[in-house]
Amino acid sequence: MQLNYRDSKPIYEQIKEGIRRMIVMNVIKQDEKLPSVRVLACKYAINPNTIAKAYRELEEEGYLYTKSGKGTFVADAKTARQSLTRNLKILFDQVVTELFVLETPVEELKTRMDDAKEQDIVLSNGAYSGINKPFKTLEEVGKISDSVYRQKLSLYGCELDIYVFKTHSNIWSMLMHNAPIIVFLMLINVFFPLCLLRIFNHSFTSRILQLSKVFKSVDSEKLVSMTDRESKDEIGSMIKNYNRMVSRTNDLIQTVYKNKLKEQEMLVSQKNAELLALHSQINPHFLFNALESIRMHSLLKKENETADMVEKLAIMQRQYVEWGNDAVTVAKECEFVKAYLALQKYRFGERLNYNIDIEADCMECQVPKLTLVTFVENACVHGIESKAAPGWIFVRIFKKAGFMHIEVEDTGSGIDPDALEK
Repeated sequence: MQLNYRDSKPIYEQIKEGIRRMIVMNVIKQDEKLPSVRVLACKYAINPNTIAKAYRELEEEGYLYTKSGKGTFVADAKTARQSLTRNLKILFDQVVTELFVLETPVEELKTRMDDAKEQDIVLSNGAYSGINKPFKTLEEVGKISDSVYRQKLSLYGCELDIYVFKTHSNIWSMLMHNAPIIVFLMLINVFFPLCLLRIFNHSFTSRILQLSKVFKSVDSEKLVSMTDRESKDEIGSMIKNYNRMVSRTNDLIQTVYKNKLKEQEMLVSQKNAELLALHSQINPHFLFNALESIRMHSLLKKENETADMVEKLAIMQRQYVEWGNDAVTVAKECEFVKAYLALQKYRFGERLNYNIDIEADCMECQVPKLTLVTFVENACVHGIESKAAPGWIFVRIFKKAGFMHIEVEDTGSGIDPDALEK
């Protein structure tokens, strides 16, 4: 049942006619329960009072009956026929009255009644559902093909298209008859989807495969970028981000490669330096052997001073060579200073006197190489050498307030005040 909300006929009248039509055409069987007022109102989005009014008038006309607490049901066929007859008579009286008012002759009305009685029923779904039109065979009214016939009918305001198939028609004939429709449906459901799939495959799947291919090049030394077609979908955005990542990664690879080359160059330079150091360690051995030979020769000739000087020089040279880094202990630095001062003692004689005072806690402390001997040498050159009278050099190392103090003092002539101002 369909409602026309633009029709001038009230909604409840349309509902009445629809339910009445379904009852007369036996669409709704006898004693069949109708939907409730609320359900039907929700279905058609109308006021429940409208549905109730239609049900109430149909019940008054004999088409429906109500059971308390159970709902509304279709009345029996006899009651429906009586109700239909009563309504038709009322309608007939109204039509005849209007025809009389229009001065229609009684003989014409009788003639039309006789003609209607002699006419055949073209469609029947019950004893009183014909529409009183001359009967026509299907071959006369609507032959579509050899096996299909069509008849148009107007029944209770509804336009109906009735299609009839011959009983002897088989599946093959039906397929041949509907071949154009089948071909059309195949084009819609097969050809068009294939075209869309090909377009989708070209625009989506191909790029996915390209991404999968370039991802396999991750193990290579240089990543390969993808061609960007300026697409604005998610795949295009992924390609742009991938190309950006490839560019940055390649830059990082180049940076790491260059750093690795530099590290290798530094390693080679370090190895060369170690090799040179090894050579420099080998060469002093020849010098030490030569100095030892000179010392032993001096001892054989009983030149003890010369032998002692050679020994002190050898000690200084050996200590210098054996230092493996830039820091040495205070004890080793003191041995170097003692050997240096002993040699200078042979040079200056009684003009040079020295005193070395080192606390025991300071012996294992680390100091830069040649720190102490540099200041001692400066004291000898500027303090003792320029003075004819005897002089002293005092070396003191001690700890105070958590710090190690180194003091080198000489009794020389000192520094010119003019030189200090400059």
